[in-house]
Amino acid sequence: MKYSRKRGAIPRDEKNIQLAMWIIYIVLFYLFFFLSPWIFSNASEYRLTPIGIEQSLSSQRSVTVNAWTYSASQRTMEVQLSFINNAYDGDNDYVFSAISNGLSITNLDVEVVIQSNDLYVLQIHDVPSNYTQVRLTVSLKSNRTESVNLFSNKLDITSVSRIEEKTETEYRIESLERRIETYNASIEKLNNVIGEATIRVENLRIEIEELKAAETYQTAAEVSKTETTISQRESSIATELNTIDHAQKEIDEYSARIDLAAQEISDLREEQ
Repeated sequence: MKYSRKRGAIPRDEKNIQLAMWIIYIVLFYLFFFLSPWIFSNASEYRLTPIGIEQSLSSQRSVTVNAWTYSASQRTMEVQLSFINNAYDGDNDYVFSAISNGLSITNLDVEVVIQSNDLYVLQIHDVPSNYTQVRLTVSLKSNRTESVNLFSNKLDITSVSRIEEKTETEYRIESLERRIETYNASIEKLNNVIGEATIRVENLRIEIEELKAAETYQTAAEVSKTETTISQRESSIATELNTIDHAQKEIDEYSARIDLAAQEISDLREEQ
């Protein structure tokens, strides 16, 4: 006697395959769910706010991270910030909060050590030893919508053996000394720009002399093309000379700022 399969019935082998596929799907889902923090950690855990670059709180306010250090023995970070208020409204009170990323997200205590209109020194306490990144949120006290997130991470932060107690004057002197270092670095880059542009100008002038010499043995049509080339090279020289002039003016400006910062340091030391 022959037995026929009921219409619509799924063979046992197909059922087993479907069951196995569902099991694999569920396992992969849970693996992705639990491992995704590690899979995507590089994209999210190592953000860094550059030192010395203004960050906007709003169209009229900005903050700059002047220094961000970490003492593992004290489990403390110190952040030095300077503010610019182009609203000129006298509203210079800011509030701060911080969280750390690691095996877990932790809210951190932020202590304002020094506070003035343009300079704040903060200390972030009880930073977990397994942290990967710390986010510091800076907000205008009177309007929390004017805010910005600043970041540092375990790979890029400056580590120190100990964060020492300092006066406001000492912090200001440190800030000015770092500013002078930044200005000197900018001057060095600009001198390189001038040097490279000067070489290009010399090479262009040599090429122009060679082109003019070649015109002696050229037809009228060839001379016309050569003159066009010479005109292009002269235009390039003008561009390079403009670059040199602009760079030199920037160097003069940075040099003046260095002199003023050095004078301010001298005055602050006399007041100590």
